[in-house]
Parts: sequence; C-alpha cells; structure tokens
Amino acid sequence: MERSCTMMISSSRLLLKPIDLEWGNELIITTTVGENWPSNALKSILPFYLERLEKDEKEFGFGPWVVMDKSSGRIYGNIGFKGKADKNQQVEIGYEIILEYRNKGIATEAVGLLCRWAFEHQIKKIIAITLKDNKPSQQVLLKNEFEKAKQDNEIIYFRKINFQYKSVSFIN
Repeated sequence: MERSCTMMISSSRLLLKPIDLEWGNELIITTTVGENWPSNALKSILPFYLERLEKDEKEFGFGPWVVMDKSSGRIYGNIGFKGKADKNQQVEIGYEIILEYRNKGIATEAVGLLCRWAFEHQIKKIIAITLKDNKPSQQVLLKNEFEKAKQDNEIIYFRKINFQYKSVSFIN
C-alpha cells in the first residue's frame, strides 16, 4: 500500500510519511497492510484524526505518520502527534513499533526525526507520557533529550523544549 505524499521526513535508513485522508480511510477498513500493522490502537484513533483533518487541513502532519524502511518500504510501525499544537505551541508525541522491529533503534531515530520536524514548525514543547514500567519507551525519550517532568504511581511525564524558545538566564 505505497502512497505518494509530498510531505516526508527521511534519514539514511528511515522514511516517515504522514497519513492523509485517503490512506487513513483505507487503513480503517484494511485488516493488515504488513506484518501486524496497522495496530488496533492506530485504527481506533484514525476516525478521530480523519474527522479533524477533514475540518482543518492544518492538522496534516500533527496526526499519525508511518515509519518505514527507506530502501524496501517495509513498515516498522507508526509515530505521531495527538493533534496540532495547543495555545502554548505544545504537542504530545506517541509511537508504536511492531514487536519484531523493537530494540533496533527505530523508535529512537523516528522520535528524533519527528521532533526536529516539529521544532522546524514552531512547536515550543513536545510532551510524552509513558508507563512507569515501560523502560524501553523511557530510553527512547531520554536518548532524544527528553527530560522527566513529573511522575505518579504509574505514569512518567516527559518533555522536550525547543531551545529556540527556552528562556535563558545568565549568571554573572
């Protein structure tokens, strides 16, 4: 299910493509495109994302993206934001890599690419939420220079600030 899309992010090994209306509607009714993808989690959020996208084209890029192998087109999973920025220019990132492709640096690389894209689009802060016992996800965030903002009994909240907007204080 190859898609032509003018908006893409790439590295030497990964290609990230945002899901558009046509592709999203196909994914909702598709059982699977590749190995265990799309997940039920992605399929459950797609109707809400597509509804927002249909009403506001500026949502494009601030929803789900597909994470693919740049040379083969193999789908590794998905990543994305949970909607466009709020009034503080903040977005929340989430990601899901197919089990057999985990622990290969794919999530770490994809998070880095999407964070860079967001900061280039005037996002001031990216937040992420992970379960306290999800150590691999925490490592993905820490490797991408997210910092722990707070935690409760089960959840850790992370944030990454765009240094272009971070206030700087000088000590004499």
